[in-house]
Amino acid sequence: MEKASSHFLRLAGKILGTAVGISLIVVLIGYFLGWDNPVKYSNAFFWAGAILVVMGVLSVTGGFEQRANFGVTYAESAGDANIAERNQRMAVDIT
Repeated sequence: MEKASSHFLRLAGKILGTAVGISLIVVLIGYFLGWDNPVKYSNAFFWAGAILVVMGVLSVTGGFEQRANFGVTYAESAGDANIAERNQRMAVDIT
């Protein structure tokens, strides 16, 4: 259980770091372009979020292609691991 919580904390840290990094990039772009209107920042954050959503959808789609590949599925099921161990390996591969 301790290992699962460390994976969760590591993933949460990566998510937080990515959000802070993207926010910093948007703020710096706004600063250098001289944005003085909050609407410009709002639009920039909207587009940054929209791009992240599209990247997430494409990532899920790519993961589906891997899961649907018979060779990969057979390689995962050919071992002597039970379902919990296979799920744990898949979670490690995802992160």
